Amino acid sequence: MRQSVLDIEYGSAETDNSNTCSIDQTSSIQIVDRSFVGSHLARGFLGGVDVFGVFAALTRTTDLQVGGSSQRGEDAKYVNTPQEAPRQMAAYEGAIDYLDGRGLINRTRVGIIGFSRTVFYVEYTLTHSQYPIIAATLADGFDGGYVNYVLWGGRVDYSAVIGGPPVGASLPLWLTNSPGFNLDKVTAAVRIEDYGSVGPLEGWEWFSGLVNLTKPVDFIWLPFAPHLLVKPWERLTSLQGNVDWFAFWLKGEEAGSQTKRRQYDRWRELRKLQEKNQGEKSLQSPTP
Repeated sequence: MRQSVLDIEYGSAETDNSNTCSIDQTSSIQIVDRSFVGSHLARGFLGGVDVFGVFAALTRTTDLQVGGSSQRGEDAKYVNTPQEAPRQMAAYEGAIDYLDGRGLINRTRVGIIGFSRTVFYVEYTLTHSQYPIIAATLADGFDGGYVNYVLWGGRVDYSAVIGGPPVGASLPLWLTNSPGFNLDKVTAAVRIEDYGSVGPLEGWEWFSGLVNLTKPVDFIWLPFAPHLLVKPWERLTSLQGNVDWFAFWLKGEEAGSQTKRRQYDRWRELRKLQEKNQGEKSLQSPTP
Protein backbone atom coordinates (compact mmCIF):
# COMPACT_ATOMS: atom_id res chain seq x y z
CA MET A 1 0.00 0.00 0.00
CA ARG A 2 1.33 3.45 -0.89
CA GLN A 3 2.11 5.47 2.22
CA SER A 4 0.33 8.81 2.39
CA VAL A 5 1.15 11.51 4.91
CA LEU A 6 0.11 15.10 5.50
CA ASP A 7 3.08 17.08 6.68
CA ILE A 8 2.86 20.87 6.62
CA GLU A 9 6.13 22.68 7.25
CA TYR A 10 6.19 26.41 7.93
CA GLY A 11 9.37 28.18 6.81
CA SER A 12 10.68 31.52 7.96
CA ALA A 13 11.19 34.53 5.73
CA GLU A 14 14.94 34.26 6.25
CA THR A 15 15.22 30.70 4.97
CA ASP A 16 12.19 29.85 2.87
CA ASN A 17 9.28 31.50 1.12
CA SER A 18 6.78 28.71 1.34
CA ASN A 19 4.88 26.15 3.30
CA THR A 20 5.16 22.62 1.97
CA CYS A 21 2.29 20.20 2.27
CA SER A 22 3.62 16.71 1.54
CA ILE A 23 1.10 14.33 0.01
CA ASP A 24 3.40 11.32 -0.01
CA GLN A 25 7.07 10.50 -0.12
CA THR A 26 7.66 11.86 -3.62
CA SER A 27 5.11 14.62 -4.15
CA SER A 28 4.16 17.84 -2.40
CA ILE A 29 2.21 21.05 -2.70
CA GLN A 30 4.27 24.18 -2.14
CA ILE A 31 2.07 26.94 -0.70
CA VAL A 32 3.45 30.46 -1.08
CA ASP A 33 1.43 32.70 1.21
CA ARG A 34 3.62 35.46 2.61
CA SER A 35 5.69 38.46 1.65
CA PHE A 36 9.23 37.38 0.90
CA VAL A 37 12.41 39.16 0.03
CA GLY A 38 15.23 36.73 -0.69
CA SER A 39 18.75 36.67 -2.04
CA HIS A 40 17.82 34.68 -5.15
CA LEU A 41 19.47 35.95 -8.34
CA ALA A 42 17.92 34.84 -11.62
CA ARG A 43 20.30 32.86 -13.82
CA GLY A 44 18.05 33.33 -16.82
CA PHE A 45 14.62 34.63 -17.78
CA LEU A 46 11.56 32.60 -18.41
CA GLY A 47 8.01 33.91 -18.47
CA GLY A 48 5.22 35.57 -20.37
CA VAL A 49 1.60 34.94 -21.17
CA ASP A 50 1.94 32.34 -23.87
CA VAL A 51 3.71 29.03 -24.21
CA PHE A 52 7.43 28.68 -24.27
CA GLY A 53 9.49 25.78 -25.52
CA VAL A 54 12.76 25.50 -23.65
CA PHE A 55 15.40 23.62 -25.60
CA ALA A 56 18.69 22.55 -24.06
CA ALA A 57 21.58 21.83 -26.40
CA LEU A 58 24.97 20.96 -24.92
CA THR A 59 25.86 23.79 -22.51
CA ARG A 60 23.45 26.42 -23.78
CA THR A 61 19.70 26.87 -23.63
CA THR A 62 17.48 28.18 -26.41
CA ASP A 63 14.16 29.74 -25.38
CA LEU A 64 11.43 29.95 -28.00
CA GLN A 65 7.98 31.52 -27.77
CA VAL A 66 5.52 29.83 -30.10
CA GLY A 67 2.87 32.19 -31.42
CA GLY A 68 -0.17 31.76 -33.63
CA SER A 69 -0.69 31.49 -37.36
CA SER A 70 0.81 34.18 -39.58
CA GLN A 71 -2.54 34.33 -41.38
CA ARG A 72 -4.88 36.69 -39.57
CA GLY A 73 -8.00 34.99 -38.26
CA GLU A 74 -6.84 31.48 -39.12
CA ASP A 75 -6.48 30.32 -35.52
CA ALA A 76 -9.90 31.70 -34.61
CA LYS A 77 -11.54 29.22 -36.97
CA TYR A 78 -10.50 26.35 -34.74
CA VAL A 79 -11.11 27.81 -31.26
CA ASN A 80 -13.56 25.66 -29.29
CA THR A 81 -13.32 22.79 -31.76
CA PRO A 82 -11.58 19.40 -31.42
CA GLN A 83 -8.89 20.69 -33.84
CA GLU A 84 -7.76 23.51 -31.52
CA ALA A 85 -5.22 21.54 -29.48
CA PRO A 86 -3.90 19.27 -32.28
CA ARG A 87 -3.07 22.36 -34.37
CA GLN A 88 -1.03 23.82 -31.55
CA MET A 89 0.70 20.51 -30.92
CA ALA A 90 1.71 20.45 -34.58
CA ALA A 91 3.18 23.96 -34.17
CA TYR A 92 5.32 22.82 -31.23
CA GLU A 93 6.50 19.76 -33.13
CA GLY A 94 7.28 21.94 -36.14
CA ALA A 95 9.34 24.26 -33.94
CA ILE A 96 11.33 21.31 -32.61
CA ASP A 97 11.95 20.02 -36.14
CA TYR A 98 13.02 23.46 -37.37
CA LEU A 99 15.46 24.17 -34.54
CA ASP A 100 16.83 20.64 -34.67
CA GLY A 101 17.32 20.95 -38.42
CA ARG A 102 19.41 24.07 -37.88
CA GLY A 103 21.53 22.32 -35.26
CA LEU A 104 20.40 24.69 -32.50
CA ILE A 105 18.98 22.14 -30.07
CA ASN A 106 19.20 18.62 -28.77
CA ARG A 107 15.70 17.34 -29.59
CA THR A 108 15.89 14.76 -26.80
CA ARG A 109 16.20 17.54 -24.18
CA VAL A 110 13.06 19.61 -24.64
CA GLY A 111 10.88 21.34 -22.05
CA ILE A 112 7.67 23.30 -22.50
CA ILE A 113 5.47 25.72 -20.53
CA GLY A 114 1.78 26.45 -20.91
CA PHE A 115 0.01 29.41 -19.31
CA SER A 116 -3.74 30.09 -19.29
CA ARG A 117 -5.36 28.70 -22.47
CA THR A 118 -2.09 27.18 -23.61
CA VAL A 119 -2.06 24.85 -20.60
CA PHE A 120 -4.55 22.78 -22.58
CA TYR A 121 -2.27 22.74 -25.62
CA VAL A 122 0.73 21.64 -23.57
CA GLU A 123 -1.28 18.97 -21.76
CA TYR A 124 -2.53 17.69 -25.09
CA THR A 125 1.04 17.59 -26.40
CA LEU A 126 2.27 15.72 -23.33
CA THR A 127 -0.42 13.07 -23.77
CA HIS A 128 -0.68 12.81 -27.56
CA SER A 129 2.66 13.71 -29.17
CA GLN A 130 5.34 11.14 -30.00
CA TYR A 131 8.04 13.79 -29.52
CA PRO A 132 9.96 13.35 -26.24
CA ILE A 133 9.36 16.10 -23.67
CA ILE A 134 11.62 15.96 -20.61
CA ALA A 135 9.93 18.55 -18.39
CA ALA A 136 6.86 20.80 -18.48
CA THR A 137 5.10 23.51 -16.50
CA LEU A 138 1.32 23.99 -16.46
CA ALA A 139 0.62 27.47 -15.10
CA ASP A 140 -2.89 28.47 -14.01
CA GLY A 141 -4.90 27.55 -17.06
CA PHE A 142 -7.73 25.82 -18.86
CA ASP A 143 -7.20 22.05 -19.05
CA GLY A 144 -10.12 20.59 -21.02
CA GLY A 145 -10.57 18.09 -18.21
CA TYR A 146 -13.52 16.19 -16.76
CA VAL A 147 -13.00 17.37 -13.16
CA ASN A 148 -13.13 21.05 -14.08
CA TYR A 149 -16.04 20.41 -16.45
CA VAL A 150 -18.01 19.11 -13.46
CA LEU A 151 -16.74 21.74 -11.01
CA TRP A 152 -17.55 24.79 -13.09
CA GLY A 153 -20.99 23.91 -14.40
CA GLY A 154 -20.12 22.41 -17.77
CA ARG A 155 -18.66 25.52 -19.44
CA VAL A 156 -19.18 25.31 -23.18
CA ASP A 157 -15.49 25.32 -24.07
CA TYR A 158 -14.84 22.13 -22.07
CA SER A 159 -17.19 20.10 -24.21
CA ALA A 160 -16.47 22.04 -27.41
CA VAL A 161 -12.73 21.31 -27.51
CA ILE A 162 -13.35 17.60 -26.89
CA GLY A 163 -16.24 17.13 -29.32
CA GLY A 164 -19.25 16.96 -27.00
CA PRO A 165 -20.26 16.48 -23.36
CA PRO A 166 -18.86 13.52 -21.36
CA VAL A 167 -22.06 11.49 -21.70
CA GLY A 168 -23.78 9.40 -24.35
CA ALA A 169 -22.41 9.23 -27.87
CA SER A 170 -19.60 11.75 -27.23
CA LEU A 171 -18.24 10.00 -24.12
CA PRO A 172 -15.64 8.00 -26.14
CA LEU A 173 -14.27 11.32 -27.46
CA TRP A 174 -13.29 12.27 -23.91
CA LEU A 175 -11.33 9.07 -23.48
CA THR A 176 -9.45 9.86 -26.69
CA ASN A 177 -9.13 13.67 -26.65
CA SER A 178 -9.15 14.85 -23.04
CA PRO A 179 -5.60 14.99 -21.61
CA GLY A 180 -6.84 14.00 -18.16
CA PHE A 181 -7.93 10.59 -19.43
CA ASN A 182 -4.50 9.97 -21.00
CA LEU A 183 -2.15 10.63 -18.09
CA ASP A 184 -0.62 7.19 -18.51
CA LYS A 185 1.11 8.54 -21.64
CA VAL A 186 2.89 11.39 -19.80
CA THR A 187 6.66 10.87 -19.63
CA ALA A 188 7.72 14.42 -18.64
CA ALA A 189 8.33 15.70 -15.14
CA VAL A 190 5.42 18.11 -14.58
CA ARG A 191 5.37 21.32 -12.52
CA ILE A 192 1.84 22.60 -11.85
CA GLU A 193 1.27 26.22 -10.81
CA ASP A 194 -2.19 27.41 -9.80
CA TYR A 195 -3.19 30.80 -8.45
CA GLY A 196 -6.03 32.03 -6.25
CA SER A 197 -8.22 30.39 -3.64
CA VAL A 198 -9.54 27.62 -5.92
CA GLY A 199 -6.14 26.81 -7.40
CA PRO A 200 -5.83 23.29 -5.91
CA LEU A 201 -9.21 22.33 -7.36
CA GLU A 202 -8.25 23.46 -10.85
CA GLY A 203 -4.98 21.54 -10.88
CA TRP A 204 -6.07 18.52 -8.90
CA GLU A 205 -7.01 16.19 -11.78
CA TRP A 206 -3.46 16.26 -13.13
CA PHE A 207 -1.70 16.37 -9.77
CA SER A 208 -3.68 13.57 -8.15
CA GLY A 209 -3.72 11.53 -11.36
CA LEU A 210 0.05 11.71 -11.83
CA VAL A 211 0.67 10.94 -8.14
CA ASN A 212 -1.56 7.87 -8.37
CA LEU A 213 0.38 6.75 -11.45
CA THR A 214 3.67 7.32 -9.57
CA LYS A 215 4.84 9.91 -12.10
CA PRO A 216 7.02 12.92 -11.14
CA VAL A 217 4.89 15.99 -10.39
CA ASP A 218 5.32 19.15 -8.31
CA PHE A 219 2.48 21.51 -7.35
CA ILE A 220 3.00 25.22 -6.59
CA TRP A 221 -0.02 27.07 -5.16
CA LEU A 222 -0.10 30.87 -4.85
CA PRO A 223 -3.36 31.25 -2.89
CA PHE A 224 -3.65 35.05 -3.07
CA ALA A 225 -2.28 35.61 -6.56
CA PRO A 226 -4.31 36.88 -9.56
CA HIS A 227 -4.16 35.17 -12.93
CA LEU A 228 -1.49 37.66 -14.08
CA LEU A 229 1.07 37.71 -11.28
CA VAL A 230 1.87 41.14 -9.85
CA LYS A 231 3.52 40.89 -6.42
CA PRO A 232 7.31 40.56 -6.64
CA TRP A 233 7.54 37.45 -4.42
CA GLU A 234 4.86 35.69 -6.44
CA ARG A 235 6.56 36.54 -9.73
CA LEU A 236 9.88 35.43 -8.25
CA THR A 237 8.36 32.10 -7.18
CA SER A 238 7.05 31.46 -10.68
CA LEU A 239 9.79 32.91 -12.88
CA GLN A 240 12.85 31.85 -10.90
CA GLY A 241 11.14 28.60 -9.99
CA ASN A 242 10.78 27.75 -13.66
CA VAL A 243 14.37 28.71 -14.44
CA ASP A 244 15.45 26.32 -11.68
CA TRP A 245 13.01 23.61 -12.79
CA PHE A 246 14.17 23.49 -16.40
CA ALA A 247 17.85 23.88 -15.53
CA PHE A 248 17.48 20.88 -13.22
CA TRP A 249 15.66 18.61 -15.65
CA LEU A 250 17.26 19.64 -18.94
CA LYS A 251 20.82 20.34 -17.86
CA GLY A 252 21.23 18.69 -14.46
CA GLU A 253 22.04 22.02 -12.80
CA GLU A 254 21.20 23.08 -9.25
CA ALA A 255 21.42 26.56 -7.75
CA GLY A 256 23.76 26.73 -4.77
CA SER A 257 21.44 28.71 -2.48
CA GLN A 258 20.76 27.08 0.90
CA THR A 259 17.22 28.50 0.83
CA LYS A 260 16.43 26.11 -2.02
CA ARG A 261 17.55 22.95 -0.23
CA ARG A 262 14.04 21.54 0.23
CA GLN A 263 13.21 22.29 -3.40
CA TYR A 264 16.10 20.22 -4.67
CA ASP A 265 15.56 17.47 -2.11
CA ARG A 266 12.06 17.15 -3.56
CA TRP A 267 13.20 17.21 -7.16
CA ARG A 268 15.94 14.63 -6.65
CA GLU A 269 13.28 12.24 -5.37
CA LEU A 270 11.17 13.01 -8.43
CA ARG A 271 14.18 12.30 -10.66
CA LYS A 272 14.65 8.91 -8.99
CA LEU A 273 10.98 8.22 -9.67
CA GLN A 274 11.35 9.20 -13.33
CA GLU A 275 14.44 7.00 -13.72
CA LYS A 276 12.60 4.09 -12.13
CA ASN A 277 9.67 4.54 -14.51
CA GLN A 278 12.00 4.74 -17.51
CA GLY A 279 13.76 1.57 -16.41
CA GLU A 280 10.49 -0.30 -16.03
CA LYS A 281 9.33 0.93 -19.45
CA SER A 282 12.58 -0.30 -21.05
CA LEU A 283 12.07 -3.74 -19.53
CA GLN A 284 8.50 -3.86 -20.87
CA SER A 285 9.51 -2.79 -24.40
CA PRO A 286 9.70 -5.74 -26.85
CA THR A 287 13.17 -6.67 -28.07
CA PRO A 288 13.49 -5.95 -31.84
